[in-house]
Amino acid sequence: MGKHWSSDYGTDDDDDEYNEPCSLGEGFVMRSSEKALLVKLDDRPKEIWVPRSQIHNNSPLYHEHKAPTGELIVKTGWAERAKLL
Repeated sequence: MGKHWSSDYGTDDDDDEYNEPCSLGEGFVMRSSEKALLVKLDDRPKEIWVPRSQIHNNSPLYHEHKAPTGELIVKTGWAERAKLL
């Protein structure tokens, strides 16, 4: 039996480094959909779409209806793939 496809992309649930929280700084939710938030970060010129599944539940923006501004904390693996680090 070969490797699971997720081993090549760092998406195993057991991969602690991939799931490690990573702060992208302070931001503001511009728009939201069922699956993602459009966030304008203070130190970046363009807004970015962030999948809700990649936002850490300890990020104030995780519950954007309560706090539309605050620190955006995401999973490190996603931030690296999105070239945000």
